[in-house]
Amino acid sequence: MLEKVIEVLSELGLKGRGILAVSGGPDSVAMLDAISCLAEEFSLDPIVAHYNHKQRPESDEDEAFVRDLAERYGLEFYSASFDGTFPSGLGKEAVLRKARYEFLFGLAKSLNAGWLAVAHNLDDQAETVLLNIIRGCGLQGLRAMRVLREERGVRVIRPLLRVTRREIEEYLKGRGIPWREDPTNRSLDFTRNKVRHILMPLIEKEFNPKVKQRLADLAEVVQEDFAFISEVVRRICSGGIVFSSDTEIVFSRTLVESLHEALRRGVFRELIRRLRGDLRQIDFRHYKEFVKMMRSWPDGSVLDLPLGVSVEKKARLYRFFLREG
Repeated sequence: MLEKVIEVLSELGLKGRGILAVSGGPDSVAMLDAISCLAEEFSLDPIVAHYNHKQRPESDEDEAFVRDLAERYGLEFYSASFDGTFPSGLGKEAVLRKARYEFLFGLAKSLNAGWLAVAHNLDDQAETVLLNIIRGCGLQGLRAMRVLREERGVRVIRPLLRVTRREIEEYLKGRGIPWREDPTNRSLDFTRNKVRHILMPLIEKEFNPKVKQRLADLAEVVQEDFAFISEVVRRICSGGIVFSSDTEIVFSRTLVESLHEALRRGVFRELIRRLRGDLRQIDFRHYKEFVKMMRSWPDGSVLDLPLGVSVEKKARLYRFFLREG
C-alpha cells in the first residue's frame, strides 16, 4: 500500500503544511499512518481534522478516537460538529458533505495549509463510476474522482485512490493499528451500499473478478480525455464569445453550429457553467433541446432551461442569459 501512496505523492510533488481529513474509519486511519510515515521524506507538515456529523450515538466516540490518534502521532488536532440544521429542499447527505467541506476548507485557510487529503480508495472510485453510469452520465461522470483537484486555492488530494479496500485493511492489521467501524456502511438503505454489497460482488462473481480495477482504469483514461476536451472547449469559448456579463453571454452562431457534436456539447455546458457557476439539473435532454432549436426553431425562439438559464436564437448569435426572478 505504501508504495502506491509514495507514487501519488511523488507525482504531485506534495510538500509543506496540509490537512488530513480523518473520520476514524480504516481508510482515513491508513492515510494518517502512511502520511505520517512519509512526512519527513516528503517534507510534509500534516494536521489532523475531524468533522463530527452528530448523526450516530457513536459520533462523539469517533471524535475522541481520532483525537487520541492525532496525539499518539504527535500531530495537531482540530474538530468541529454539525449544528443539526437541515435546510429544506436539500438532501441530508448533501448538507452534511457541504458542512464538512466548509469546515475543512475554512481550517485550511486559517492555518495557511496548501493541501487537503481525503481518503477515498480504489473501491470507492469503482463504485462511483458504476453509480454514475446507472444514474446516467457523460464524460464528467465517468471520470469520477481525481487524485488531485484545485478548489478555493487548496490542493485536494486522494493519496489512497489507487489502493483497494482489502489492501488498506491488510496494511492496518499488519501494523496493528485499530480503526472505527461505521455501521451505516452496511445498511442497504443507501444506494451506494447496495452497489458495494450486492451489485459489485455479483459482477465480480459472474462477469469479471477484476471489475473494480477496470472501472478505476476507465475513470483514469476518461480524466485525460476530459481534460483535453475541456481545454479545447475553453479556447473555443474564448474565441466565440461576442459579449459577456454577469447575466448574459452572447456567442457566435456560425461557430457553435460548425462544431463537432462533442465540442458543441462542451461549449453549451461551459457557457451555462460560466453563468450559473455549476451544472446542477442540466443533463443530456437539455442539450438535445438546444440542438433541436439550432436545427429547426425560427430566429427569435427562446429555450428555457433549469437554474434560471435561457437561450435565445438570433440571426447570427446565441444569447445565453439568466431569467429575471
